[in-house]
Amino acid sequence: PVPENLDEHHQVEVADDFRLLPGYVFDPTIAEFVPRQPTSDEVDTNRRAAYATDVDPLLSEATIKRAMGLVEQADALIAQAIAAREAIKIRYPKPA
Repeated sequence: PVPENLDEHHQVEVADDFRLLPGYVFDPTIAEFVPRQPTSDEVDTNRRAAYATDVDPLLSEATIKRAMGLVEQADALIAQAIAAREAIKIRYPKPA
């Protein structure tokens, strides 16, 4: 069945000054505009960028600390890197 706000061609009547917000798409199942979900490739790209800025520096510093014999400091940095990685995965979830 066609929702009441759609005609037989599944077109929505909109005001003359209507503008679609960037990042939104029309979901015909609910006849509303919803935020566009990122693709798996977009999520991977975002995660890689975040790993490079948030995780890699911690791992690099941990490697140097370990080489200097500062094992406890290195372990603490690795724990921070793991936590940062998990936070990134939550920030950029894989699409369903």
